[in-house]
Amino acid sequence: MATRQRTLTAILSKIESPLNKANLQLVGRSFFGHLPQECRTALAKRHKTDANKFAQEAMASGDELSVSRFLVEMALVEPAINAYSKEGGALIQSVAKRLRVPIERIAKDAAADFAARRKKRGERAPTPKRGKDKTAT
Repeated sequence: MATRQRTLTAILSKIESPLNKANLQLVGRSFFGHLPQECRTALAKRHKTDANKFAQEAMASGDELSVSRFLVEMALVEPAINAYSKEGGALIQSVAKRLRVPIERIAKDAAADFAARRKKRGERAPTPKRGKDKTAT
């Protein structure tokens, strides 16, 4: 056990400040292995590929920048697909603010897209629910 710990310490001392592609791939494969299946499927759908081969394809193709972006995407995919997570929404918003992503404009564009789809299908706009439904018993 002590040998493994010292080996790990030696490995970490050799890691360059910005990780090279091989080290990024190592981190990515390990991180991808710990993701829940629903997150793996969501990532594969976002990239339009097979969920079983997705990690190998994403890690093998690309440079350090694309692998780094994939690592960030893996870290944020669960909060992005889980609509019931308040912490996840806060995490995405804090990362977006740090990277100066225009959150308000994206929200307005999404609302406009959904309104256009509803209009095209001839549906009524949803009304906000107020209180509990008193007719249900």
